[in-house]
Amino acid sequence: MDQQINKEPDLKDIVNQVFKLLRRSAQTGSDLHYPVLSTISEGKARLRKVVLRDFDAATAELFIHTDLRSHKIKNIKKEPHVSLLFWDPDKRVQLQVFGKAIINHLDVTAKKHWNYLPDIAKRTYGGPFNPGSIISEYMVNEAINVDSETINKEAFHHFVVLRIEIEEIEYLKLRKEGHVRARLNPHNGAWKAIWLAA
Repeated sequence: MDQQINKEPDLKDIVNQVFKLLRRSAQTGSDLHYPVLSTISEGKARLRKVVLRDFDAATAELFIHTDLRSHKIKNIKKEPHVSLLFWDPDKRVQLQVFGKAIINHLDVTAKKHWNYLPDIAKRTYGGPFNPGSIISEYMVNEAINVDSETINKEAFHHFVVLRIEIEEIEYLKLRKEGHVRARLNPHNGAWKAIWLAA
C-alpha cells in the first residue's frame, strides 16, 4: 500500500512517493500511464497525450514511443527541453516533470523497444503519410502488412524512442488539511526535495 502524506508531510516520504508513482506510471491501466507531453514550437507550447512505455528509476529516465516524422520530433530537435504532466485522481497528486529529450533512432535502445512491440503496434509506424499532414480524404495511416520484411523495415525506420532525462520534478498534493507542494532535484547521486508554497 502506498504511504499516505499525513498532516505533517515529510520531504523524504515525498521523494519516495514520487518515484513510486513514476514506476507505476509505466504500467498499463495506471491513471498515470498517459501523461501530457509539452514541447515548444515557434514560441508556442504544443501539448499532446502520450503513452509512457518505461521508467528507469536508477537513471531517472522516462521512455516514450513516437514517429520520426511527427511534429514533436521537429520541436525537440530545435529545443530538447520538455515537460510532462501526470495526474493521479485517486491520490489527488500532480507531478510536473521537466527534462531533456534524447532521440533514439535506429540504435540499440530503439531496437530493444521495437522487439517488444506487437505487430498491431508496429503497423502504426508504417503509414505512408507524415503524422499531422493534410490528406484529401480519410484513410487509415498505417502499414497493411507489417509481417513482410520490407514493410517491417520501413516501419522501424520511422520508429523513435524518446528518452527523457529528468532534471526536475514538482509535486503537488491536493487535500482538505492544506495542499502540499515540493520541488525535487538530483543532488550528489540522490534526489533532494525542498518545500514550495502551495
